[in-house]
Amino acid sequence: MIDSYSDGLINKAELGPRITRMRERIKQLEEHRHQVRDEAGLQQELHLIPGRLEDFNSRVKEGFMLLIGLPVVTSYARSSNG
Repeated sequence: MIDSYSDGLINKAELGPRITRMRERIKQLEEHRHQVRDEAGLQQELHLIPGRLEDFNSRVKEGFMLLIGLPVVTSYARSSNG
């Protein structure tokens, strides 16, 4: 835009409003970028919820089994070498 002004394609009266609009657009784009980044963080956290719920469920089951006096059976993943 400054090059256009230097080359005489736009005059000083046109340059000011264009710069103002560009600054506003940059501000809008930065706000949008922050919003997208925040949403991506939320999506990542949402993917963690099912695993956390499964862990909580297991702990509740184990606690309940201990409370009523039943043996607690835990399963461990075995490696294929084992």
